[in-house]
Amino acid sequence: MSCNCRKCREQREEVITDPTRTVVNTRTNRRVVKHIHPTEVINVNRTVVRNEHYYPVYERDVYETVEKTSIVAVTRIIIADADHFGIDE
Repeated sequence: MSCNCRKCREQREEVITDPTRTVVNTRTNRRVVKHIHPTEVINVNRTVVRNEHYYPVYERDVYETVEKTSIVAVTRIIIADADHFGIDE
């Protein structure tokens, strides 16, 4: 047992406990992962054809003569036969 006198109290050790220190040891392993990105190249050979259409127009003169003939006939209707043809006087 210890005494509680002033002298003993001054001689006592004081113990202070700090929080636990954490040390992390990291071991790193390296490995290689190959990523392949294929590319396809397509070469297109193109020919462009320009079609030009021409419509030549020729002009000529045609002279026509049109002849019209009218035949005029004089018709005599006899009054006695007017009813037969449905003609009103």
